[in-house]
Amino acid sequence: MLRGYPLRNRIVIFILMVTSTLLIGAIGYVYIKTNIEGGHPTAIDAIYWTVVTISTLGYSNGDINLNSQAGELFSIIMILAGVFIIFVGIEIGLGPWFEAKMKKIVEKKSPPVPKKGHVIVAGLSELGEESLEELLSRNVPVAVIDEDGRKSSIIEKGIPYISGDPTREDVLKKANINEADAIILTSDDTTNAFIALTARHLNPKIRIASSASEKSSEKILKNSGASVIALPEMISGEMLASKVLGDEESPRNIDEIASLYQISAEKYGMVGKKLGELRDMGVFPAGIRRKGEFIAFKNDVKIRNGDIISVIADDEGIKKLRRVGT
Repeated sequence: MLRGYPLRNRIVIFILMVTSTLLIGAIGYVYIKTNIEGGHPTAIDAIYWTVVTISTLGYSNGDINLNSQAGELFSIIMILAGVFIIFVGIEIGLGPWFEAKMKKIVEKKSPPVPKKGHVIVAGLSELGEESLEELLSRNVPVAVIDEDGRKSSIIEKGIPYISGDPTREDVLKKANINEADAIILTSDDTTNAFIALTARHLNPKIRIASSASEKSSEKILKNSGASVIALPEMISGEMLASKVLGDEESPRNIDEIASLYQISAEKYGMVGKKLGELRDMGVFPAGIRRKGEFIAFKNDVKIRNGDIISVIADDEGIKKLRRVGT
């Protein structure tokens, strides 16, 4: 019931519940004892009756008892309130401890972060996932930093995972940033700039590859310490991994073997397909121009009438696309 609240708020709520119940019980006891049963209770009598009632201990003193039907009904209500408060108190006191214990039992432990010579992937966007897959395919030691709750799926693959904000020094240090060869940044431009500044401060020699959603962000990212900057229209996750490894002469380098094309969805028979399907045709879809807006690449984005698709491809890839449209 209270799991969504911080522990401090839980305690405050619990104290308010106990205090209000004691107050209601004491006032109710005095009212019933005085006006219905004709007694003469004191404040101490009222507090004593309320405490023993809500604690469900019962009471033996006949003078501090409610004997009327109204009094018995009120007593039942106070006993139920006491039971409720006890269970809330257990949840507040033991809940966090029990949850932490169960979490440790259920969760798998992350593999240790490489001590040196590894590449850090900060942020698991689709571009980050592609970069990670490319690095793994080349047997490069990696570590992942992410704060979106993807821990279990990453650890199951045997990949070191650090949960947290990659703009923070302490989080980057957990990923052994001081001894890392490189870091890939795939968050929004502002976050990437902050990460680059922090990473460069912690490791002046590290190679930093950052994605950028706007060309105007290139200068900011460069000044923040980024070594390589990739615009979505110009580079895929695969190439980001290649560049951060310094693989400038790789046959995968699209700067040399491929170009950026703008193709019509209708002309090339792409309407109804998903952007991810185009990769099976030997091209990389960078995104879609739709009614003046650029939609960056995501596997499940559906292509519509009127879309202009930005793809990175060589001559053979474009020929394949043309055959689909005929």
